[in-house]
Amino acid sequence: MHGRTPRESFKPVENTIKSDGHLPRESFKPVENTIKSDAPFEGMTEARKSYIQHPVPRRETREKPVWEPNTAPMDGWSTSRKDYGPKEGIKQVSYKPEAVAFRSTQPALLAE
Repeated sequence: MHGRTPRESFKPVENTIKSDGHLPRESFKPVENTIKSDAPFEGMTEARKSYIQHPVPRRETREKPVWEPNTAPMDGWSTSRKDYGPKEGIKQVSYKPEAVAFRSTQPALLAE
């Protein structure tokens, strides 16, 4: 392809800087210059010093309500039955032929 070998078309990471002369930005990571103290660590941190442990209150247990049946008399009507009453309709006449096998009215002729 284009007369180059795969090695020639490979660009190492160092050569990927744009040719306009700009260098990549400096890292924003903090510099890791740790300061070591000569005093031994006592296990007490600022978070441990300033933490105040509050007592956890007990959860209130509510009494479950007892089921009581409805005292209203049952009339047997549902909301659907009340709102949508029966409709007067005429039964549709079927135009299909009767489902009866063919019968002849002629007497059967027996071969003699």
